[in-house]
Formats: sequence, C-alpha cells, structure tokens
Amino acid sequence: MRVFIASVFIFLACSSNGNPTAIKVTELAPKPATRVVEPSSVVVISAPSVTTAKAEKAVTCAQACANMAKLKHPAATKHPKGVTCESVCKDVQASKLIKWNLKCRAGAKTKRAVDQCER
Repeated sequence: MRVFIASVFIFLACSSNGNPTAIKVTELAPKPATRVVEPSSVVVISAPSVTTAKAEKAVTCAQACANMAKLKHPAATKHPKGVTCESVCKDVQASKLIKWNLKCRAGAKTKRAVDQCER
C-alpha cells in the first residue's frame, strides 16, 4: 500500500503545473529496522595466516631453475628466442592449466627426477 501511495504522490508532484518537481524518493521509502548488538555477543572470525616457516620454505622459480641448470636439464637452457627458464617457469605458474612442482624441481638429484616432478 505504501508503494502505491508513494507512486501516486510522485506522479502528482511531477505532473502538477506541467513542470517537473524534484523529489527525494529515499524520503518516501520505509526505513529499515536497526538491530543493536551487544558487545558480548560479537564473534570475530579471523582468516588463518601464513606462518613464516611456510613462507621461508616457499621455493621460487629461480631456485628450481638453478637446480635444473646444475643438472643440465633441457628446461633450464635458454630457448632460441632468448626466453629464460625463470620466464617460462613464471608463465607456467601463472597459467591455469598446469603448475610446476617447484619444491620437487629444486630438490631433484637427476634429470629423470625433474621429469617425474609433476606425475
């Protein structure tokens, strides 16, 4: 019922003299009820944080590529157009198709072990 009355009022206000009149529609809308929350009933949920131990153990593309270069793995060599292993690694990690297991690649002892990292 309030919406109908507000609509009629807006129509009449806009069409009275033939000149449009500005009306704040928000003044016509019903005000939402407010709810008071007691401080004792407030629950704070915090997101788990990354510990520094995990952050320190994160392996970078540079570390993985350095190990692959040490093993003379083909993925660590520069490509004909001068693209580096790190650049390829960052692109792979950013893609939504596949990811390199950097921890495995950085710790691999042989070329074959590097090749087995994503299996």
